Amino acid sequence: MKRDMDLIRELLMWMEDQPAGYVGKVPDFPGRSSDEVGYHFHLMMQAGLIDGMPIRSLSLSSPMVRPTALTYAGHDFIEHARNDTRWNRAKQVIIETGRSMTVESLILALKALAGG
Repeated sequence: MKRDMDLIRELLMWMEDQPAGYVGKVPDFPGRSSDEVGYHFHLMMQAGLIDGMPIRSLSLSSPMVRPTALTYAGHDFIEHARNDTRWNRAKQVIIETGRSMTVESLILALKALAGG
């Protein structure tokens, strides 16, 4: 499964709208499978953007995480990525410079575009 930075942003923004410290049931995201969403929560936990509980099951086709809370780094990422114009420009800058589309490269590009 390919990493989708737009989905990561969408999931982080959804988490930010949840009551503090509690995520509850993860809703369906239109056009996304539950495997895709769960795997991206796994990636977000690996990147330090969220806290979560790994879901272990022999029936799962990929690693999955049940999110529990945004981390400080997750809040920072969303703060920089919230603006659609800045988000799209940051992705464009990364593509134009030939860098890999990672959380780290997006944070650098978003901060530069925000003037900080």
